[in-house]
Amino acid sequence: MILYGLPLCLLYFGTGLLRTLWLDARVGAPLGALVELAGFLAAGVVGLALTQRWRMIASRIGDQPLRAGLVALGLFFGLDAAIAVGLCGVPLTTHFARFMTMAGAIQLAGLAAYAVLPRLWYGPA
Repeated sequence: MILYGLPLCLLYFGTGLLRTLWLDARVGAPLGALVELAGFLAAGVVGLALTQRWRMIASRIGDQPLRAGLVALGLFFGLDAAIAVGLCGVPLTTHFARFMTMAGAIQLAGLAAYAVLPRLWYGPA
């Protein structure tokens, strides 16, 4: 189940830096968040396609697709919070308040879509 969340976390390292240091300043935060959302969905589809090659992993995700998505989401939020507090010194309330902005809402929608992708991919459990 955790393997489904790894592509999202790895991608976020890159998109977070890209958006913060370059993209948002050039196209605006909402458009930057839409680009990131597309990346999250692409990573989810690629991750699910790759896990199809390993039957044991695919069967575990396929048996509980919603759980796989929720584990991925939990892994993301845990890593995101650890980076914010541990590396950046940002209080959690301040960090998660970003979801109240337009760009944050778009990012949250992308994360929710990533969490639902296994259910859409495998159908009802």
